[in-house]
Amino acid sequence: MPRANWKEWDSTAENFSRHEGIPSYLVYGTLSKEIPEVSIMVLTYRRAEKLERALNSALSQDFRGKYEIIVVDDCPYDEATDVLMRRLCSEHSNLLYYRNEKNLGQYANWNRAAELCRTKWFCLLHNDDYLMPDYLSTMTELEDPNIGLIGTYFVVKEEREDVAPKRRLLDVAIDTALNLSKDKLIPLTLRDNIKHIFTFSCCLFINREKYFEAGGLNEDYYPSSDFVFSSKMNTIASTAFYPNKMSVRTVGDNVSLRQEVCDDSIRDAYHHTFYIAKSLGFTDKKAQKLASRAAVFAEIGVKGYNDVDYGGVKKELGMSAAYNNSFIIFLLNLYSKFNWGLLFLRPKLSR
Repeated sequence: MPRANWKEWDSTAENFSRHEGIPSYLVYGTLSKEIPEVSIMVLTYRRAEKLERALNSALSQDFRGKYEIIVVDDCPYDEATDVLMRRLCSEHSNLLYYRNEKNLGQYANWNRAAELCRTKWFCLLHNDDYLMPDYLSTMTELEDPNIGLIGTYFVVKEEREDVAPKRRLLDVAIDTALNLSKDKLIPLTLRDNIKHIFTFSCCLFINREKYFEAGGLNEDYYPSSDFVFSSKMNTIASTAFYPNKMSVRTVGDNVSLRQEVCDDSIRDAYHHTFYIAKSLGFTDKKAQKLASRAAVFAEIGVKGYNDVDYGGVKKELGMSAAYNNSFIIFLLNLYSKFNWGLLFLRPKLSR
């Protein structure tokens, strides 16, 4: 049985009050009286070394306007992080450090960051990623009140020696394709989402008003809450993809690489796609076919990290045995790349 109610994937019911009884305290830094132009909201949990690298990238932006960097720590106390933030906040007036009284969880901490943000737009930066120096100066030029999310291309930096070579080859292929359409803001729709095409969650640029209008992230859909949120945003606003190298994503020992999380990612891709397809008017039979394809697309993605047999998960979902055939999977992989390629033929998003 699905872990969440996928029929309600597009619900805009708010998800902020779930943790309203758990406060976030401003530990270091001082809020300026003047609201800055844009924010970088940094999510962290017991990764002081990586956090320092992320913050150095945030502090080194070439943006000429005023911006605020707010760290939201989901660990009640970590000595290494505390020492780091005490030092950096004393050195940089635009840096603030909040600490949650109790652990909220990955996606609830996204929502807390949105609550603490004071600007119309913000970058959501995870502590194991880092930004290119021109991130803010570039993204602020793309702001549009009708857009809810802008995802960007990112460089993948492997920090695990056991990451499968298939993952590296895939990254090279994507890199080649995306560079064919630099400086073009590409619109994404629900019909893209049923092909498992979403805004990448690495260093998203987010319209705060639209974030709240969509109800924030629903942690019930873990580990796919970000994909669900991206598609939900397509029901109330536009989402877009900017195919320039604006950040670096590191791949190390991350919870998202655990086997049970990879299994759930495939399950979620199936259920989520089925109900997106139903919302678009597809029959059950067609929706099941699209859902099965999406599950394979997800399988191809997670196999770049955990190259195991996912036949049992697909059988559990009631998918045809044909989707275990290596040649069918190969064809669907090509089909996925073809769909991504078609994005670059679209007119850029009008603003």
